[in-house]
Amino acid sequence: MQYIKSCELSLSFFGFEVSSSYQVHRHGYLLALSHSLQGLLSAGYSCDKELLQQAISLPWKLRAESEKLKVSGGELTRLALSAFIRSLSSVPVKLGIDEIEKWQERLLAFACDDTAAVRSVAASAASIFFPAYFNENLANIEATVKGLTLKITNARKENERIGACSLVACLPSQFVGEESLAALCDVIRK
Repeated sequence: MQYIKSCELSLSFFGFEVSSSYQVHRHGYLLALSHSLQGLLSAGYSCDKELLQQAISLPWKLRAESEKLKVSGGELTRLALSAFIRSLSSVPVKLGIDEIEKWQERLLAFACDDTAAVRSVAASAASIFFPAYFNENLANIEATVKGLTLKITNARKENERIGACSLVACLPSQFVGEESLAALCDVIRK
């Protein structure tokens, strides 16, 4: 098995700097990094733990950037981070509970975005993320599902309802209970 060393492949290899003021470049860096890691890890290469940990932390580190308006590059960052989560979830990379919760929080925010394109990419990422990381070993699954159900029933905007419904649709079926189904049915009837 080949091994990727951080000296050979690092975030700076992709030109990536969290503090970069060029959002268009950051979007490309995120996509290049996520697809490179996905391809290498899928092909059986190992990755330096520090490099992988830095990559795993990016969706949370770039939280402020992803919350910016479209004209400030926020939409590009949200699109790239959704694709990033999808790529790394497809391998899947090993995440701790804290990282799972952070990625899940980011996906919920992206799935409820004002822009249909961001919602679509977030739903695509969720369709890979939830089956990869949601299992009986996670302690907060009931709270997560309840939170999504409340987001559906208490949504202030239609895009929030659309986003929460799209995430519930991606949950493994064993975690979707009567309460979630009732909330989805109520939305359909409205």
